[in-house]
Amino acid sequence: MFAEINCGQWIVQNRRYLGMTQQDLANEICVNILTIKNWEKGKNPTKNNLLKLKQLFDLKTKKPEGKSIEQLQLEELLSIKNNQMKIIHLLEKIASGITSLTKISDAGTRGKIAGQKVKEYIEDIRKGKIRNQLLNEKERNY
Repeated sequence: MFAEINCGQWIVQNRRYLGMTQQDLANEICVNILTIKNWEKGKNPTKNNLLKLKQLFDLKTKKPEGKSIEQLQLEELLSIKNNQMKIIHLLEKIASGITSLTKISDAGTRGKIAGQKVKEYIEDIRKGKIRNQLLNEKERNY
């Protein structure tokens, strides 16, 4: 079971899940960005604004009944991991093809370098370096 969260945490969690900045959220519900910052720090929104937030988050997340944001995020991560494995498989095929071509042709050096770069990229994906770089860039936008 998931722990209860306060209103500010709920706002941050939903906003981030939707990939929205504080300014994006402020624009969506027609309030000042300082208002959003105050809510996220713990000041409670008015009932009217709370209703706007709930309607926005429900509409944008389109989450099925009974599923929490955490469950949806976990499903999304599993989907990303699955897609990542498919990409690795395709890149391995490409690297194998490039390696085969370099053996056949005498274009040699450039093909070997390209094949090696693809192999390095596959290794970076496997080690999570690429995903971590993307997550770090996304976090900076919040």
